[in-house]
Amino acid sequence: MNIILIGFMGSGKTTVGRMVAEKLCMDFIDTDQLIEKKCNKTIFDIFEEKGENFFREKERYLIKKTLKKKINCVISTGGGMPCYKDNMKQLKSIGKIVYLKIDFDILKKRISARNRPLFQDIEKAEQLFNKRKTCYENADEVINSGGDLENTISQIIKLADLP
Repeated sequence: MNIILIGFMGSGKTTVGRMVAEKLCMDFIDTDQLIEKKCNKTIFDIFEEKGENFFREKERYLIKKTLKKKINCVISTGGGMPCYKDNMKQLKSIGKIVYLKIDFDILKKRISARNRPLFQDIEKAEQLFNKRKTCYENADEVINSGGDLENTISQIIKLADLP
């Protein structure tokens, strides 16, 4: 079984995902890092040079051609991945989806606009955050990730029905 972490940028998907994977002896996959490696560019550069639609199609392709073949992985998705087309349905077919829920005020403190293309304008970022929440709430489970890191990790392990 795969555990798929979704949530807005800065919600802790990569940090939490790595730690959960380590504790459960599972492989860890960060979809943004895979796309950066395949394109040999940062996410920021991909957005700047090719645009968001190009990036979203790369994510979609990654789900269909790579993630569907994976088992026993913790997968950290890009913040917009589950909200694009039918990606949430596709992700649900390959694992248990856990939404790392966090307040926008905490995100503002965590995120640096220089490496987050969609966080250049705080007001637009907050609108996007509010829009995506509806999508994220379709996850199998919701965990508050704004608190203690160890607590978040243990909740995911319990929700996943794993040791």
